[in-house]
Amino acid sequence: MLPILVTKRCILKEVCLENAKDMYEYAKEEKVVRYMTFPKHESLENTKNLIESFFIERYKQGISYDYGITYKENNKFIGTSGFCRIENKVATLGYCLNPDYWNKGIMTEVVTRLIKFGFDDLKLEKIEAQFYDGNIKSGNVMKKCGMKYLGSEEREIKLQGKMVMGKIHRCEITKEDYYKG
Repeated sequence: MLPILVTKRCILKEVCLENAKDMYEYAKEEKVVRYMTFPKHESLENTKNLIESFFIERYKQGISYDYGITYKENNKFIGTSGFCRIENKVATLGYCLNPDYWNKGIMTEVVTRLIKFGFDDLKLEKIEAQFYDGNIKSGNVMKKCGMKYLGSEEREIKLQGKMVMGKIHRCEITKEDYYKG
């Protein structure tokens, strides 16, 4: 079971089936999945299946630090963020947010808390993230959270469930840079 994390405006906790309706609300929108690895959700049932097969199954296996984001003000599930992979004390960070909550600093707040959790509690050495070409807002979140831009590369990427050629931009923050900060 993941520890619950709290920010000024959000509560971060495990994703559960009760979140399906709110997740479907944003995951069915093309503008949300435009830069995501998964395609838009076609039905509420599709969202429930994803929650069971991805989030809940990974929690059971003890291999997930993927959090659901609940907005305190209205107790609404508004997105996900977390470490989708951890290997050799290096984590890969990802996130997705309901567009009604874009441009409010919420994801920067959430990612800042996750970075603190990663270094203080999980004892990570480095946290990496990437954003696809054109997704400037995601890159801005990484920058605001203290991540350094490492560069870009053209390669085959998974975008909306399909493998395509695309440009990705990579960022990271090391434990040393975080504590210097």
